[in-house]
Amino acid sequence: MAYNGRPDRAKKADGAKTARRGEVYTARDAALRALEEVMTKDAYASQAIDRALTYRELSAEDRRLATGIFYSAVENRMKIEFILSQFVHSAPDPLVNDILHIACTQLLFLDRVPDHAAVDEAVKQAFRFSGRQITGFVNGVLRSVIRARDEGRLPVIDRSDQKGYLRSEYSVSEDLAEVLIAAFGFEEAERICACRDRNSVQTVRPNLMTSSDAELESLLEANKIAFQKGRVPHVYNCSRAGALTSLEAYRKGAFSIQGESAMLAAYATEANIGMNVLARPSLYDAWHDVEILRNGKSIAGSETEVITVAGNICESGDVIARDRKLPVAQDGDLICVLDAGAYGYSMAYTYNTRPRPAEVMITTDGKIRLIRRRETFEDMCALLCDELEK
Repeated sequence: MAYNGRPDRAKKADGAKTARRGEVYTARDAALRALEEVMTKDAYASQAIDRALTYRELSAEDRRLATGIFYSAVENRMKIEFILSQFVHSAPDPLVNDILHIACTQLLFLDRVPDHAAVDEAVKQAFRFSGRQITGFVNGVLRSVIRARDEGRLPVIDRSDQKGYLRSEYSVSEDLAEVLIAAFGFEEAERICACRDRNSVQTVRPNLMTSSDAELESLLEANKIAFQKGRVPHVYNCSRAGALTSLEAYRKGAFSIQGESAMLAAYATEANIGMNVLARPSLYDAWHDVEILRNGKSIAGSETEVITVAGNICESGDVIARDRKLPVAQDGDLICVLDAGAYGYSMAYTYNTRPRPAEVMITTDGKIRLIRRRETFEDMCALLCDELEK
């Protein structure tokens, strides 16, 4: 069977070879270590690179280089798999495959890295981690990739297999490709997949309770981190930033890290409820009926779809209603969660310094009365202010 660019990870013994390093530890070693953890342990990318950057001491420039290589390798993994499959005809050791991925990332996606540096470092890694016998193989594969790139002979992905094309060209899963094609058609699905920043960025925003935009900008400049303002207010996209979580300001809560796409989704849906307001579903999967209103009236009985209703908090457990068959919602509709009542309010809490909502009573004759006003930030701090001022 032809090699498809994906090695048999089951062959790999427990414990990464890259964990048993000698004195040398380079930016590319950090990128390799993080990639290996993602591939063998399904680790979260951000956590894997943070661990790799703190494993040994690296300069600020090397930390930025490692971060750029790693994220580009992860984001383009399936395209690299496809290209490698044209030059490698039998599956190499998984670690060698990861070394090839790190090198191909630099050769194909990072313009500022010289070819000779990418190849030489990959050969050195192969020698240190797999032995001299594999260095010729690594060198030969990478030189072939360079020649094919320079001569315009890199393999072309077949567009007739629409799902396979999106998977290999844009490194998305075939399941996601299938959903996008079904919803938008192939051409629009491709535009959606292509609409991403080719330069790896980390998105940060200041904690406005303790800091400001100007203070965050000064912090980033002091640490020589390039940034641009994002689309969302108070957001900054940082390129080649290294491990932002290692900064003292992050540990003190001066800024947070969160993908801008998640923020944009929250703005677009205008979700104003989360597990802090209605805790029961996230705590023990409690059932609350859900209705969709259009122009003040329920649209029950119209075309339906199975959806999951999530809250506005960036936590995986913030799910209000899972896999519900509901009418297809349109822009401007209201999604109403029913049966919240006093029971829901008594369990509400101020996670992420989010004030609790107002409480309203509807009487038997249909009158609406405000019985508890909306909480304010000052309310939340009332019990702390005296102590904080000391």
